Amino acid sequence: MRLITPIILILAATALYIWYINPTYADVRTLRTEEAQYDAALTRSQELIAVRDALLTTYNAFPTRELERLQRMLPDHVDNVRLILDIDNIAAQYGMALQNISIGEAASRGGDIGADTSPTGAITLSFTVRAPYDSFQNFLMDLEDSLRIVDVTELSFATADETGLTGYTVTLRTYWLK
Repeated sequence: MRLITPIILILAATALYIWYINPTYADVRTLRTEEAQYDAALTRSQELIAVRDALLTTYNAFPTRELERLQRMLPDHVDNVRLILDIDNIAAQYGMALQNISIGEAASRGGDIGADTSPTGAITLSFTVRAPYDSFQNFLMDLEDSLRIVDVTELSFATADETGLTGYTVTLRTYWLK
């Protein structure tokens, strides 16, 4: 009897270890690993919050007028009407009026494969104006100096008519933040 009791206790301890203690200990190790991952994520989120707050402080330090100018230079949405009005206002300074306005999507860049991950989008705008060469040249210089980023991609002209005005067809590309 003296020998059977220790053997039964050893078998019971082994069975307890195999069916309860070892699986529970494995669960505890898994939970500790998850806890370490959550702690790392929490630390990273606190760092990101600090960076966000610093950037927000920097953003708020900019004068409102400068932020409006930046928004006008590179808007965060396609604003075709505002773009056409801005260009028409520049043209009106030289006695020109925009005609035959057409808006289209920008041509895709060659060699790009896959989804477009560019932070900016682009559209093309074409229009025709009639003016003397000097006025048109001044118009282009003012367009170049305007806040809105535009690239003149095509420029064509027709001969002067009986009024002495030459017809110019301008195609330009403008950008916005996606």
